[in-house]
Amino acid sequence: MFPRASTVWDSNSGDLCCGVSPDVPRLGHARAIGAITHRLCRLIWKILHERVRYEERGPAVSVEAKKVLARKMIRELRSLGYQVTLVSPAPTA
Repeated sequence: MFPRASTVWDSNSGDLCCGVSPDVPRLGHARAIGAITHRLCRLIWKILHERVRYEERGPAVSVEAKKVLARKMIRELRSLGYQVTLVSPAPTA
């Protein structure tokens, strides 16, 4: 099987990952475009030269992230002594 590429190649570890470092200062319009272009070029190079499969990280990732966050919040509330009861949301028409 081929490894999968997500969206960004981490130059420090050599792995593909996603995310932006929050402590990077704002660059301005032109430099931001250049940074995005550079990141996309690195991703394309990684896919072509190391034959890594690209995996689109779309809505499925955010749905899973919401589930993980909900479980974490429920666990935290229960550890604080709260009683948590899960109720499924009403279907929207």
